[in-house]
Amino acid sequence: MVKQSRSVQELFGAIRMEFRALVYQDEDLWVAHCLECDVASQGHSSDEAISELRDALGSLIEYAMKEGDLRPLYLPAPLDLWMRFADLSVKGTRGRKKDRDHFELRTELVPSG
Repeated sequence: MVKQSRSVQELFGAIRMEFRALVYQDEDLWVAHCLECDVASQGHSSDEAISELRDALGSLIEYAMKEGDLRPLYLPAPLDLWMRFADLSVKGTRGRKKDRDHFELRTELVPSG
C-alpha cells in the first residue's frame, strides 16, 4: 500500500506566519529585506519598498503552498543583516522616520476552496 502525501494546507489549515524585515535607505532608493527568506525589494520610499516586499513574499508563499513545501520560505538572509536588525531593535527607532529600519510582517495563509 502506497501512502499518499498530504498537502501543507491539509496538514495545517490556516497558517500564521511572521516575518521580520530590515528597511533601509541605499542612496536614492529604499530597500526592504525579509530576514527569514532572504527576499528583498526596492522602492522610492520606505512604504513603497515594504509594499513591494509584501507582494514578493505573497508570490513566494503562493508558490510554496502550491508546491506543498514551505522550505523556500525559510532560507535566511546573511548574518550581517540579522545583526543590523538586532542592533536596531535594541536601540529602538521610535519617532525617527529616516531610521525606519525594521518592522514585522504578519500574514495568515488560508487554504483556498
